[in-house]
Amino acid sequence: MVGYRETTGSVPVVSTSRLVGIEEIAGGMIKISKRAWLRLCEQGKAPWGVKLNGRRLWDLQRLEKWMDAGCPAVREVNGGMK
Repeated sequence: MVGYRETTGSVPVVSTSRLVGIEEIAGGMIKISKRAWLRLCEQGKAPWGVKLNGRRLWDLQRLEKWMDAGCPAVREVNGGMK
């Protein structure tokens, strides 16, 4: 699991969400090319994830929920996953 810090007021909050990269999503979970995955994100058909240290990552738990829900279109286009 990847831990990252968020600050709420003056108290840091540590998240233990597992963040996955495009390689794990496109090559492992969904079996499409990286470019095809990014195209789905650009079209608002898949979540964009978050950018951390210059790398785009997706919260595995949120991604699994999205897939369990039947991969519905998302509202954010070229934005961040809420």
